[in-house]
Amino acid sequence: MSNYIQIGFTKKTHGIGGELKVVVEEPYEDIFLEADRVFLEIKGVKQPYFIKSIRGGGDLIVLFEDVANREEALTL
Repeated sequence: MSNYIQIGFTKKTHGIGGELKVVVEEPYEDIFLEADRVFLEIKGVKQPYFIKSIRGGGDLIVLFEDVANREEALTL
């Protein structure tokens, strides 16, 4: 059984390309920036999402693999 730690949360979409604004608690920022995937809880189920790119400061702007547009990002 895996243990999960909540390190932050998603906010809203950014643009039309599927990017999301993400808030990561400061103690976990370095780990998040080096991670290749994170687990997002969607309707009570934790699902892996692979990180394609991260940019920005403060609120990070993240693009996940297999999230190609704003509509798909809205579900996250």
